[in-house]
Amino acid sequence: MGKIIQPITAQLEIVDRLIKQAEAAVENRPAGEDILIVAVKNNYTEWYLKQNGKGRRYMKKKEEPLARMLAQAAYAKGFLKTAQMVWESLRKLQASGLQRSAACMYEALAAPFEELSPARKALVEPYVLPEKEFVPAWENAAYEGLPFAEDDPEIFTERGVRVRSKSEKMIADKLDILGIPYRYEYPVYIRGLGIIHSDFTLLDPAERTEVVFEHFGLMEDPAYLRNALRKIDLFERNGYFLGDTFLCTFESREHVLDMKHFEQMIRERFSK
Repeated sequence: MGKIIQPITAQLEIVDRLIKQAEAAVENRPAGEDILIVAVKNNYTEWYLKQNGKGRRYMKKKEEPLARMLAQAAYAKGFLKTAQMVWESLRKLQASGLQRSAACMYEALAAPFEELSPARKALVEPYVLPEKEFVPAWENAAYEGLPFAEDDPEIFTERGVRVRSKSEKMIADKLDILGIPYRYEYPVYIRGLGIIHSDFTLLDPAERTEVVFEHFGLMEDPAYLRNALRKIDLFERNGYFLGDTFLCTFESREHVLDMKHFEQMIRERFSK
């Protein structure tokens, strides 16, 4: 199983939306040829406004909204060039008959923000964050998981995440070792099931895709087995496909969790 990438049609829709955002920022900039100059002196940031190609003047703190608008417009202008090139590349791939892109578009789309100085970054709302900033933001996003009962066993992963079983601890620890970002029992809406809290939601940082992972641990129980099969079917009906955005492992009293197989599955799905 090779690296799975988002369909080109979905990527084009994302890039289209980002292009519209950037175009709006460029169109909404103040009239004229005002240019923002950002200078850092003794760890203190100063803003200057160069108007219509003439001399520059110091901008006061109360002019921060104008500084942000000009910085955003300048960033958006550079972003547009990159986004339009990415869009053209995706269209060529689509025209060649490919249904899935073989290239990661996010690395290219993040470059215009990553190339800014720290002082300019502080004034800009990026359309696409660099991976090194996107991943921590994704991991640290607040959400409400399922509560633990008072008599639930206290099982913690090596980095302190509480889980419900020893198998889940092994899975979580292995994900940490492999460097796969995850959320534990993150809520997701599945038509036919409602809001459920999947065991793990994994992140593929390269393509910014969330992958649901379920560990089915009581497969010797006929009722549990029926529910597991129904769950897998409903996930697929909601667009989560096995091997792509839905992964799972199975366990019973006679068949323990095969961690070597689990690691191989994760490495192949998240290979770069």
